[in-house]
Amino acid sequence: MNEKVQRKSNIVIHGTGSSHGGVVDVVRVHGVGTVGDDLDCREMHVHGQARFGGAVKAERGKVHGTCDVDGSIQAEELVVNGQITVHGDCSAETFRVRGAFQIDGLLNGDRIELTQYGPSFAKEIGGESITVRHEKVFFFSKHKSLHADVIEGDDISLEYTKAKVVRGGRIEIGRGCEIQLVEYSESLKQAKDAVVVEQRRSPLGGGQG
Repeated sequence: MNEKVQRKSNIVIHGTGSSHGGVVDVVRVHGVGTVGDDLDCREMHVHGQARFGGAVKAERGKVHGTCDVDGSIQAEELVVNGQITVHGDCSAETFRVRGAFQIDGLLNGDRIELTQYGPSFAKEIGGESITVRHEKVFFFSKHKSLHADVIEGDDISLEYTKAKVVRGGRIEIGRGCEIQLVEYSESLKQAKDAVVVEQRRSPLGGGQG
């Protein structure tokens, strides 16, 4: 993300519209917008609904609404208030969502935070710090859980999560969780109503290394 790139143009969509991708400075969608092809930008701002027809690379991305990415997405910081769908991998140093996400591939980041308002899914999640909470609203249900095959990190704290394997150094399995296997190297805390079918302590179970 540190290479120097010539960025002379912006993409701005107000209302309903579409644009080609390419190498640009700032992308702003206010309303309903479609950006075709791959996109390489410094900043991406979505207020409303946006679809990206290829891979997205951005230093910073902010979504207030919904965002659909046909390829993978790579960012230094990605903040979502709403929902994001990624049909490839998602990589961000900081990945923060208040809402929900659907990621077909790997979600990877240094710091991953999810405050759940709806059901979320990622095939695999890897990071240094992974935190999953649910908003304390009256109508929250278990159907809004996070689903993943594997969650792996150094510090992991989960609520309302269903996973086959959770592996890391310091792990907290909170309320509403259903985990098949937990592997930890340092510490494990488990809420009374959390379900863990099998747990193992192993010096090799410590996160991303």
